[in-house]
Amino acid sequence: MLFGVSLFAVVAGSIGAFLLGWLWYGPLFGKAWADARGLSAEQLRPTPTPFVVNVVGWLLANLVFGAVMAHFPGAGFGLHIGMVAMLWLGFTSPFMATNALFAKIKPQAIAIDVGYPLFGLLIAGVAHALL
Repeated sequence: MLFGVSLFAVVAGSIGAFLLGWLWYGPLFGKAWADARGLSAEQLRPTPTPFVVNVVGWLLANLVFGAVMAHFPGAGFGLHIGMVAMLWLGFTSPFMATNALFAKIKPQAIAIDVGYPLFGLLIAGVAHALL
């Protein structure tokens, strides 16, 4: 436990969200996302840096989410999921969408990009509710 947060839930939620990213930007929406972004197969070959940043980001997000939920002892599954939705709606989606609109990114790519953290955070909510 760190700050009243289950480190097992932090790691489980982070691994789950990271694996979702592989599915999200791979088999599920990879082609649509690349097409909407105008990226070629060659441009899609990432360095390790984005993966490292993603893992660290999910670990941090899960730790912070767990710390927030520690203020609601005995919170059930519904409160965890509701809190995820509120945090995503209030802190994640507006700024991601705004930045993407200023960068003139196509709406389809914006929807894919903004959807990933929602479902990644839902995985975090489930992990923290169950573990």
